Amino acid sequence: MRIQEKDFYYGAALAQIVDYPSHTSINRVSDKNGLYLINDETKLFIKYSAADNEEWRFTFKPDDFDDLSEELEYYLALVCAGNTICLLSNNEVDEIIDTDSDSSQWIAVNSSSGGQHKVRGSNGSLSKLVPQNAFPKKMFSDVSKQQKPFAWPELSKINIYSLSYRCTISTTDRLFDLADGLMRFEGEREVYFGLVSYSHLWEDWDEENLRKIENRITYDLESDGYSVDIERITKGLKYCSTEFIWQLSIT
Repeated sequence: MRIQEKDFYYGAALAQIVDYPSHTSINRVSDKNGLYLINDETKLFIKYSAADNEEWRFTFKPDDFDDLSEELEYYLALVCAGNTICLLSNNEVDEIIDTDSDSSQWIAVNSSSGGQHKVRGSNGSLSKLVPQNAFPKKMFSDVSKQQKPFAWPELSKINIYSLSYRCTISTTDRLFDLADGLMRFEGEREVYFGLVSYSHLWEDWDEENLRKIENRITYDLESDGYSVDIERITKGLKYCSTEFIWQLSIT
């Protein structure tokens, strides 16, 4: 197959995602160029500019957001030649362009501010600078200040197994609702819960970090009317970069 220009730029973005610790899968969403589903739960739309300068301009056709506009969350990755990648959330995109417009829209990215991107669009400038290192980290760890007390650890992955150790749920969603997720087990009330984190804030499975996860499990289930007994299955594990497993008995 002949290599096209777009393959180099899409590949630059996808390679960084594949190398990211909490990445699990990348799939095409449709025939639309640059549209992917990351970890089965987040849509990513990639656009690129091959211009060799300090500001890159991206044009969007009226139908570019047709596969995204009804989604609760998506991200836009703007590949700025071989220089940098600017990542915008759907809320940031809505701040600077009209995705429902019948006419073409544009976004410009300027990287002259050190490690920050200045971003503006058809409807004005973004109210904040975008860190150059936001891609792809922000896709896997983005929660609001209000949500942080109720979120799972940064750069973490949750696996839920049946007692036969068949993995039924696997997610990197920091706001994953454990009670809702367990409804997939069709009445089973004993499962294994596994968690791994690659964050520098979660280095060791010491007593403090184990308690934090157990308190988070208890809070999640009790707020939905359940009681839970938690038993630590993993023994002698040191680093949070290796999965720790608990058995949950739920009533």
